[in-house]
This record gives sequence, C-alpha cells and structure tokens, in this order.
Amino acid sequence: METEQFMVPAPDSPGSQEMPFPPGTRVYGEFLHMHYLGFDEKVTVTRANGSPDQPKEECLAHAPKWEFSWQRSYSYDAPIETLPTLDPGDVLQIRCTYDNSTENPYVVKALKEANMISTIDVAYGEGNTFDEMCVAGLSLVYPMP
Repeated sequence: METEQFMVPAPDSPGSQEMPFPPGTRVYGEFLHMHYLGFDEKVTVTRANGSPDQPKEECLAHAPKWEFSWQRSYSYDAPIETLPTLDPGDVLQIRCTYDNSTENPYVVKALKEANMISTIDVAYGEGNTFDEMCVAGLSLVYPMP
C-alpha cells in the first residue's frame, strides 16, 4: 500500500497540505487541549460516504464544560472493529469556543494572579496564562496492508 508523505516543498508561500487516511483507519482515542478561556471543544468527522454502521456525521470527542485540568488523552472503551473509521475524503473539524469575560472563573483567577483588573485580547500561543490554543490529537489504528 502506498502512503501519502507530509512534504512542504521549497520555496512554498502560503499553501496547505492534506494527508488522506488509508481506507479503514480507526480512531482509538483523542486528546483535547485549550487553556483558561476555552469552555467547549468538539471534534467531528463528516464522511465522504456514510454507511449504516458509520453515520455521515459523527462526534468523535466533546468537552462541553472544559476545565483546564483535563490535559490528558482519552481512549474508546470498545473493540477495535467497532471504533469510528476515517477514510479518504472524510473531513475532520475541530471547534473551540471561548469566554474571555469576567463571567469565566478561570479568567478572573488569571487576572488576579497577574494583578490585572480587566481582560485583554488573547492570541494563540504557548508562553503564558493569557495565550490560548485549540488543539486536538487523534490516536489512530491503521489497517494492515
């Protein structure tokens, strides 16, 4: 079986890279990641071809009341043959929802720790409390060729 390779050719100005899944790839688990502003993260798949045992659209992971302390991965408690599948043409979507107001107790805590009294604009980053992320990792099981 021939597999796709990740390659960003030089010189490459803004472009994108797609990595199709080998047919029958199974999702074994997920890792969701946001910081203090995040309160809802969801990963869904829209399949190019749905079937009776694999719906056209399916939620793979959802944390509707995200807490920062949930920095761990989760695995399905199911036999491999029943795990959700990903096939060429399927589209994954990661949606993160944020609350950058003082209605969010984590924002209040972070402001207090930083000796600040009002919220600030927050960008993507890894450096400090006021950076934010929207990350999802998938554990995949590939079919034998």
